[in-house]
Amino acid sequence: MGSRKNKVVVSVITVVFNEYSSIETTLKSVIGQSFDNFEYICIDGGSNDGTLELLEKYKKYFSEFISEPDAGVYDAMNKGLNYARGEWVIFINSGDQFCDKYVLENVFKSKIYCEDSAVIYGDTILDSSVGAIYSKSDRPFFQMDSFIKSKGICHQSVFVRRDVALKYKFNHNLKISADFKMLYDIYQAGYHFQYLEMPISMYKIDDGISKKNQIQAWKEDAIVIGIDNTMQFKIWFFFARCFFFLKKYFSKYFRNFFPNFFLVIKRYRLNK
Repeated sequence: MGSRKNKVVVSVITVVFNEYSSIETTLKSVIGQSFDNFEYICIDGGSNDGTLELLEKYKKYFSEFISEPDAGVYDAMNKGLNYARGEWVIFINSGDQFCDKYVLENVFKSKIYCEDSAVIYGDTILDSSVGAIYSKSDRPFFQMDSFIKSKGICHQSVFVRRDVALKYKFNHNLKISADFKMLYDIYQAGYHFQYLEMPISMYKIDDGISKKNQIQAWKEDAIVIGIDNTMQFKIWFFFARCFFFLKKYFSKYFRNFFPNFFLVIKRYRLNK
């Protein structure tokens, strides 16, 4: 990892609160990167489940390590931004991980990005209970049609220039979609986004704030892009909510009767 005497290219930031079972995978993924010109910042929200003791064992790898109560995940992420010194920042939070140990090297040592880019983003591997799904992000992502299918970019697979990220910090008024709003505001301001056709990160889609509160996440996303009062969104939201609850109710029964169905979906998506 980069020393304080050298210019730091990347700041990797991890925020965590009471995630003892998943934090170590994240830590090993970051400190195992082959690229050495990066700093690692860890912000803990005052964990009391053994997470803090585990973090202490990895303390030597952190350029900054803070453990104190915060106002939520986005408050912690803003704290991390304040400590960052790298030209670029990326958030790999507890439970997230880089898809392999060469991610930072492939992006920054090879310099495959444009100098005028403010945001670099790549693909994401979604680790679900039915297998891994490769999620591409190479399409416009702030329009109604793309919103219906996906938000398009996962913050775990996004590098943002530090000065830009500090200008458009995470909004505490949004409990789930503040990361989406940050990217949207940067996009609306006219900054250059660059897509790299390569996987950056992997995370569990059965976990996470948005997964556990999907309905609220849809509402906040719609508010961010200004479509929450449109008839198109209201109609879509009604049917999406119905489908969500039906899927949640019937999925466990469907899986018991047709276990191989999900394996077929897994292979299909990975081969797309």
